[in-house]
Amino acid sequence: MHSLGFDLAIKSAQPVELPSRIAYDTHMPHYSRRTITLILCFLIPNIGWSVDYSVMVEIDGLKAAEKSQVLANLSLKEVEKPQKLSVERIATLYELGIEEINTTLKALGYYHATIDAKLLSTNAGYIAQYSVKPGPPILIRASSIHLLGNGQHNSQLTALVRESPLKKGEVLNQPLYENFKQNLIGNALQSGYLDAVFNTNKIYLNPSLNSADIILALDTGTQYTFGEIDFGSSLYAPDFLQHYLPFAKNSAYTTEKLLALQKALIDSDLFNKVRIEPELHESKSFAVPLKIHLTPKPRNKYTASVGFSSNYGPRAMLGWERRRAAYPGHRININGRTSKRLNQMNGQYIIPGKHPTTDRYLFGTQITEERPADNKYSARNETGITHIQKRGKLEQIFGIHYLSEVFRELPTDPKKQSHFVLPKMGYVWTNIEEHTLLQHGTRLSFSALGGLGIFLSTTNLIQSEAKIKWIFPIGDYTRLIARSNVGATFAAKSSDIPLSLRFFTGGDNTVRGYGYNSLGPKELDRHGNSIVVGGRYLLIGSVEIERKIYKKFGVALFADSGNAMNRWGSRLANSGGAGLRYQTPLGPLRLDIARPLLKGKPKPRIHLTFGMDL
Repeated sequence: MHSLGFDLAIKSAQPVELPSRIAYDTHMPHYSRRTITLILCFLIPNIGWSVDYSVMVEIDGLKAAEKSQVLANLSLKEVEKPQKLSVERIATLYELGIEEINTTLKALGYYHATIDAKLLSTNAGYIAQYSVKPGPPILIRASSIHLLGNGQHNSQLTALVRESPLKKGEVLNQPLYENFKQNLIGNALQSGYLDAVFNTNKIYLNPSLNSADIILALDTGTQYTFGEIDFGSSLYAPDFLQHYLPFAKNSAYTTEKLLALQKALIDSDLFNKVRIEPELHESKSFAVPLKIHLTPKPRNKYTASVGFSSNYGPRAMLGWERRRAAYPGHRININGRTSKRLNQMNGQYIIPGKHPTTDRYLFGTQITEERPADNKYSARNETGITHIQKRGKLEQIFGIHYLSEVFRELPTDPKKQSHFVLPKMGYVWTNIEEHTLLQHGTRLSFSALGGLGIFLSTTNLIQSEAKIKWIFPIGDYTRLIARSNVGATFAAKSSDIPLSLRFFTGGDNTVRGYGYNSLGPKELDRHGNSIVVGGRYLLIGSVEIERKIYKKFGVALFADSGNAMNRWGSRLANSGGAGLRYQTPLGPLRLDIARPLLKGKPKPRIHLTFGMDL
């Protein structure tokens, strides 16, 4: 399909190379160092033995970039640590170093280098000193880079040519030249120009004039397209699988589109393995057929887990999912979880949309019973339909739900019942990136719901909430984490708002140092106990600095502030603390110790959480 390589043409008879000058720390006649060493081996027999020597390399006269390249190609650099070496071996590597330095400098454009070298003996071993005068560099006198074939106007390839580092007046750098060539032809191949080849690939070098001319001509050939797509004997019909294609038939063949197809099929959660084979040998009229091998996941999936949360205590979960092959992409999902404070049962029927990679419909119901530590009570059922649609980094959620809730604000009060028909909307924008082992990025979300008293709702209600979480990397091992929540509820009659639609805060993921949902407006029951009953408004802010200290372990310092309230301007609860972090493939395990910033000596509180950062 293509070939690589270049021809180096010398305009003068030979490059001008001045001899290296070698200086020794002895006053002996100027013989070969190896000859001297061999003579010494006879005169002093044990000099040829292998002894633990250390060799230090010193190079001066070069800029940092050139010095780094020279050291990377120096064999003597590899034996700096004390090890068993004979004097003859050290002398051989020392002499080889002169040749290696000269070769590296030529590749970097310096053809007239002179090198003064010394090999000094010390009590600890030897010091190899190389004093380099690189001389005038070879400069690019002319650079001619052309695209031929159907890709000569391809925007990506023309941009690479336009931004080429091989410009007139620059120092000739052959590694940079080779990298540019590989990058150019690599991008051509990835863009579907599978027959791309360099017609001309030459450097005309004239050391006597310190100049070089570069001529590159890449013939891209014809751009290939996607041909027939064969899904093989898959459990799912080809008509259904076609919906996962991120490109149209006969569109330009690119590596990026192949990776997008593979990701779409993996993200469908229908297959254990996805293997795509471009059948290049079967290409006709520049169309590449694709053979896709799919290994489906089992129709039934069972899940179980146990854990612990500072908010709820010990907890357990059981789940079952059924993939309905007769209705491709349809799923039934049922799961239940239990703990001392919260019991919940969920049931969902999921239907893929027209574009199953980005659209889906959820028909579901959720039954929840919650018994907080202060003896409030809530039992609710929420049933509805939700449409989730993702466009790039933005996910939009629309639905309509029916909520029925029996609740008790104070332990001594009778239970109340409320019901609402709630149209809902929400938007989530996430920009997640990986930075070493730590996740970073931004997550923004906004949600709103409402109910009307004249339409099957206990009272008029509008509620909205906005959240932001921002994780900013500081170097490779430190992150700054900031988050904020703001919420507001407007209702005709506050007492009819069920507990699930009131704002509470405090706990593992809100204001640490306080118990779960222990912050908010309070009322006294008939026995004089102060009970948190929730508020109309919510305001939370947090700043955290996290530092990785050893492999997957890290530490954190943080400060939290927030409260739930019935009027803006109410006093906020503040806390601070420190924590430990352990990174796992499923997200960090966090152990935090936080203390409320109050008068007196409030006891610190331990918080244990697990999950993804964003």
